[in-house]
Parts: sequence; C-alpha cells; structure tokens
Amino acid sequence: MRLRKDSYLKAIHCDNNHLKAGMQNMLTVFLTNAANVFLLDLSQDSSNMLEEQVF
Repeated sequence: MRLRKDSYLKAIHCDNNHLKAGMQNMLTVFLTNAANVFLLDLSQDSSNMLEEQVF
C-alpha cells in the first residue's frame, strides 16, 4: 500500500527551484524598499549619527 500519490512524489523530488517574477512585481518591490530608506522617521540619535557619517 502506497502512502503518497505520484503527483506528490514528483513535486517533492522536482529540481525546478527557479523563481519567476514579472517586471512589474520586481519594480514594485524595489521602489517600495527604496522609498522606505528615504521615508523612515529617524530619532535624534540616528540623525546625529547620519550627519557624522556625511561630514
């Protein structure tokens, strides 16, 4: 008696690990992460550290 079906066994042993994403999805993730860098609310301590790095 088999405990698993052929489709399950094929999916488990499949070596197709490629992730495919469309250009729109990739740009959305990129722009969201890029915007978070500029839109973060910094505390006063973080602001001072940022100024020290720049100057």
